[in-house]
Amino acid sequence: LLIVRVQSDDRPFGLLALAGKRDGSAFTAGDGRLLQALGTQAGTAIHAERLVRELRQSERIRSELEIARQLQRSLLPAASPDILGVEIAATCQPSGHVGGDYFDFFSLQDGRVAIVIADVSGHGVGSAMVMAGLRSTLHAEVQAGFSPARVLEKANRILVHDLGESGMFVSVFLAAYDP
Repeated sequence: LLIVRVQSDDRPFGLLALAGKRDGSAFTAGDGRLLQALGTQAGTAIHAERLVRELRQSERIRSELEIARQLQRSLLPAASPDILGVEIAATCQPSGHVGGDYFDFFSLQDGRVAIVIADVSGHGVGSAMVMAGLRSTLHAEVQAGFSPARVLEKANRILVHDLGESGMFVSVFLAAYDP
């Protein structure tokens, strides 16, 4: 019986074994060197395949995060509203590709402008998903008639139900500016 480890960088992947020669003779040192060379090649091939698989996975994740970043940016207002006598500037720069930071402006039917600034706890895709849900909830509630207390009360009820046991929370500032 002749056995060698299949490994790469001292990380074993398995064993390569030869059991008996056809002619019944003993294995030679040359047989050992040949099997060791085959084991080294197998280890290199396995390691390379794992690296390629990890690279593909990493590229897929990076691509999905870029799509999520673009989607999140599209949910934020492209420009600040024009309000006589007021200059407003806003931007959002998440610490990673995506996050739970959110701001928005709503023109109300009575001429006021609603302003919302919010932050979902945590970072990453989970926070971005909660932010998108908050945005949808606020848009629906503001269109139904604006009372900051009522809008936040309804949004809170929905978010408490949706977030459940996740441990996540949202801090929200909502106000109406009357020019």
